[in-house]
Amino acid sequence: MRFRRFKQMLAWILALSVLVSMMFVSTAFADDGKQGLTLREKFGDKTTSGYKIDFYEDNIIYYWDVLAEYADKGYQPTEGITIEIPAAENFKSSIPVDQVPIWDELGGKKGKFLIWENDVQWMEWTFEVETPGLYNIEVDYYPLVDSKSSVARDVLIDGVETFTEMKGIKFPRFFKDKGEPRINPLGDEVKPGQVEIHEWNSIRLEDVNGTYADPLMFYLSKGTHTVRFVFADQPVAFDKIRIVSPLKLPTYEEILKEYKAKGLKNASSTIKFQAEDHVVKKSDTTLVLLGNQDPTNEPYNLERIIMNSIGGWQWRYGNQEIIFEFDVEEEGLYQIALRSQQVWNDGLPSYRQIKINGEVPFEEMNCYRFPYDKDWQLITLSDADGNPYLFHLKKGKNTISLKVKLGEVGQTIADLTDDSFFLSVILQKIFLIAGAEPDVNYDYQFEKKIPDLVPNLTMLRDKLIKHSDFLLSISSKKSSIVDSLNMARNYIERILKDPDDLVRQLDGLTVAQNSMSSAILSLQQQPLTLDYIYVANPDEKLVNKKSNVFQKLIVTWENFLRSFRVDYDNVGGVMEGDYEVIKVWISRGREWSEAIKAMVDEQFTEQSNIAVSMNVLPASQLNAGAVNVLLLSMHSGTAPDVGLGVAASSPVEFAIRDAVVDLSKFDDFDEVASRFLPQLMVPFQYRGGYYAVPETMNFKLMFYRADIVQEMNLKIPNTWEELCLDTLPELYRNNMQFAFGADFTPFLFQSGASYYNEAGTKSALDTPEAYNAFLKYTSLYTTYGMPAVQESFYTKIRSGQMPMGISSYPFYIQLATAAPELKGKWGVAPVPGTMKEDGTIDRSIGGIIDTAGIIVSQSTKQEAAWEFLKWWTSRDVQIDFGNEIESLIGAEAKWNSANLDAFRNMGWQREHLAVIEEQWKWYKEIPIVLGGYFTSRHMVNAWTDVVLEDVTPREALEEAVKQINKELRVKQEEYGVNAAEEEARVAAEKQKQKGSE
Repeated sequence: MRFRRFKQMLAWILALSVLVSMMFVSTAFADDGKQGLTLREKFGDKTTSGYKIDFYEDNIIYYWDVLAEYADKGYQPTEGITIEIPAAENFKSSIPVDQVPIWDELGGKKGKFLIWENDVQWMEWTFEVETPGLYNIEVDYYPLVDSKSSVARDVLIDGVETFTEMKGIKFPRFFKDKGEPRINPLGDEVKPGQVEIHEWNSIRLEDVNGTYADPLMFYLSKGTHTVRFVFADQPVAFDKIRIVSPLKLPTYEEILKEYKAKGLKNASSTIKFQAEDHVVKKSDTTLVLLGNQDPTNEPYNLERIIMNSIGGWQWRYGNQEIIFEFDVEEEGLYQIALRSQQVWNDGLPSYRQIKINGEVPFEEMNCYRFPYDKDWQLITLSDADGNPYLFHLKKGKNTISLKVKLGEVGQTIADLTDDSFFLSVILQKIFLIAGAEPDVNYDYQFEKKIPDLVPNLTMLRDKLIKHSDFLLSISSKKSSIVDSLNMARNYIERILKDPDDLVRQLDGLTVAQNSMSSAILSLQQQPLTLDYIYVANPDEKLVNKKSNVFQKLIVTWENFLRSFRVDYDNVGGVMEGDYEVIKVWISRGREWSEAIKAMVDEQFTEQSNIAVSMNVLPASQLNAGAVNVLLLSMHSGTAPDVGLGVAASSPVEFAIRDAVVDLSKFDDFDEVASRFLPQLMVPFQYRGGYYAVPETMNFKLMFYRADIVQEMNLKIPNTWEELCLDTLPELYRNNMQFAFGADFTPFLFQSGASYYNEAGTKSALDTPEAYNAFLKYTSLYTTYGMPAVQESFYTKIRSGQMPMGISSYPFYIQLATAAPELKGKWGVAPVPGTMKEDGTIDRSIGGIIDTAGIIVSQSTKQEAAWEFLKWWTSRDVQIDFGNEIESLIGAEAKWNSANLDAFRNMGWQREHLAVIEEQWKWYKEIPIVLGGYFTSRHMVNAWTDVVLEDVTPREALEEAVKQINKELRVKQEEYGVNAAEEEARVAAEKQKQKGSE
C-alpha cells in the first residue's frame, strides 16, 4: 500500500513540476529576446583557452592573459620615467574631500599625508602620461592601526579592472619577535610573541598570491589617466603614489662585468649566523621560531626543545617575507649558502625571491629554486653548473631577504585552474542532457548532441600530460601531485577509449576534477625551513652536516623515554611562579590547544597573574548526553575549572543538573555578552540565568554560481515565492536543481512562530502560524520538486548541476579553499525571506551557534575562570588566535569566532562580509529546554511522513506536537519542574521588565 502511494506521489510531483514550469518559465529570463529557451538553445558557440564550448565561457581575465596581449600588441616597458602623485593633493573620494583627514606628521616623518579610514569606500587620483608603454605603480604607505591583517585595496585604472589580480592587492605590515624565547615548565623553549613595526614602507603593486616574480605592469597610453583604489581591508596613510618604469634586472653575467668595472675583489672572511637569531623584519606574525630536533641543527639539545630554526610549514604562502640582518668586516664579493629543509612538496621544489640590501641583485635571484630533500641541505646560491654566485656586500650591516614566489609552477597553476573549470563546463553540458540522475542503460548520444565533446576531452588529456611532464622535469622524485594529475588523465582516457560508455564514467570525471583541484592547492604552497646562513669567502669550500643513523637512533630513544615523563594530554605544563592556577579542558585538536596555550603563557598569565593547566580531550567528552570524561570528573570531584569547545546544546543540560555556573552573576557579564549577537545567548539561558559564552558561530547563506546565474539571466530570489515560481522552473528546465538541506527554522521564524512557549514548558508548534510554516516547508518537496534526498552540494555546484542553494560556514570554507577553479565565479546572498505587509523581507533563520565556553560549578576559582573566559573571548585574542591557527593548518581552518569584531577582522572578502552582516540581523536561536532534544527528532519524522508517506501536513504536525509535549512533561516531572509555576514566573519577569522599560 505504501509503495503504491509513494508512486502516486511521485507522479503528482512530476505532473505539478511540469505544470509549474509551463506556467512560470516565460518570466524566468529578462527581456533579451530569448525567453523560454534552454541554455543549449539560448547561447551560441563560443571559444576560450583553446576549448570549444557551446553555452558560456570563463569571463575572468588573468594577468597571464594580459601579458600575452601586451606582447601581441608590441607594448614595451618604459625606461627611466617617474610620475609622482602627492596622495594628499587633488584627489577624489567617495566622501567629500574636505572630510578626509590630512596629517602633517606621522611615523617620524613630516609632510602631507592622506589618512584613509574605514568609512571611505574609494580614493582616486588623476595624472598625465607623456610616453605610452608599460608602468608599475609604487605607493608609500603607513598602516594606521595595530592589526595582524594586511592593508588591502582593489585597483582600477581609468575605472577598469584589467585583470583579476588587481583585486585585494596587499600592502604588508612588518613584525618582529617580542624578546627572546621563554622556558616553559617542561624545560622547553617557547616562541616569543610578535609585535608590529610601525614604519613607512614602499611597495610596487604585486599580485596577492606571489604567482608573478615581478610587480604588476599596466599599459598606459599618452594622455590623462586615473588610478582608483577601492577599500578592501584596514585603514592606511598614503604619502606618495608613483607611476614608474619597471625595473630591468641585469643578468648575472652583466653583474660580473659591473663588479669588474668597479674593481670589486673577493672577500677574505667568512661569517656564519643562525637564521632565527638575525631576523629583523617579517611580513607575517605566523613566521615564528621553530624547534627542530635534528641532531645536526644549531643549536641543539637532546633533552629539551630549543628554538633553532625559522619558517617551516607556516612559510608557504605567496609574498610572505623574512628579512635577516648581519655584519661583515670587509666590503667585497661573497658567496651565500643557506642550510635549509624542504620536505613538504613531495619531490617538488619551493621558490624564493632573494634580495640583498632591499634589492634583487640580478635576474637569477628573482625566483630561486630550493629543491626537495628529506634531509637538511646546505644550498649554496649557484648557477645550473654549480658555480656559486657572487654578491657585493658593503662593510657593516647588510640584509638578505627571502620572499615566497610560485616560480616556474605559476603558469601551471593558472593553466590547471582553467582546465579544472573547463571540466566543470563539460560536466554541466552532460548533465543538461542526461539530468541529475542519468540512466546508465540509456543511450544519450552524447557525441551527437555534444559534437566537440571528444575533441575537448582529448585536448584536456593532452594538457594534463604536458603538466605532468613539466612537474616531473623539476621534481627530484615522482610527486603525489603528478600522481593526482595522472589519475585525472586516466579517467579521461577511459572515456576516450569508449565514449559510448560515458554515462557509466561520470563519477570518474568528478574524481578527475577533484584530483586537479588537489594538485592546484598543493602547488600553491611553498614551505621552507632555515637553520643558519653562511656569508663566505668565495674560495672557501662549505660542507653540510648530515645526521647519521646512530645520531637519529639516539634522538628516537630519547623521545621514547621522554614520552614516559611528559603528559601529552597536558599542553605545555604550567608557568612557574607565584600564580593562581586554573584547569582548562579543551575539546579541539592538539594544534588548536598548543596555539591557545602559547597565547595564554605569553599574554594572559602575564596580564592576570593566573596560570593555566590545559588538557586536550576528544570532541564528545565535553558534551552532555552519553557518559563522558567531564561528567565522570564532576562525580569524582576532579572536574576542570573551564571547558572550551563545548557543544552549544550542552550548557543548559549541565545547568539543569546544577553542574555549571550562571555567568550572569558576574558584574561585567553584560559587557562580555555585548561582544556577541544577542540571539547567540538564547541557547545558554535557563530559568533566568546564562550558563555559557559563545566561542564560535556558524552562518547560513545562499550560495550561487555567478557565471551560470549571469548566463541564464537568473534573478537571485529574495523571497520563497520568487524561488518557487521563478527560479526553480528555470533550473528544472535545464536539468538543474536547487540545494536546500532540510531546515524548518526559516519558515517557522519568518511566520512569527516559535518552537516553545515563553516558559519552555510546552511546544508552540500547534499554532496557526506554525502550521502555515510547516505547510510551506513541506510544499517545497511535495509541490515544487525540491529533491528529498540530500546530495553533495559541493560536488554539484562544481559540476553546475546545483548552481544555487542554501548552506553554511563549513560549505563556504570548502568552496573557498578546495575549488580553485571556481575562484571569482561564485557569490553569496541572504537566504530567501517572506514579504511582510510593510514591504520588508523577513529573512529569519536559526541554528548558527556552534561551540561555547563554560565554568564548572565545582570550581573553587570561579573568578579566575571568569577572567580567563573574558580574555579568551576578547576581540584581539580571537583575531590573534584565528591568524595563528590559519597559518598552522591552512585557510581551511579559518576561525569562525563568535566575537563580532573579531569575526569582521578575519580576512573575509568585503562583499561576502556585507552579506553575512546583513543576514546577522535575522538570526534567531532555538531555546534549549527540558526534553527539547526530542523536538528535532519528531519534526524530522513529521517531514518524512508528509514527503515520503503521503500523510497530510496537519496530521503529521499534530502527532509531532503530541509526542514533543509528552517528552517535555516527562523531563519536567523527572527534574521537579512545575510547568504552571514556571509559566507564572516567566510571565512575572516579563511584566517586571516591561514595567522597568
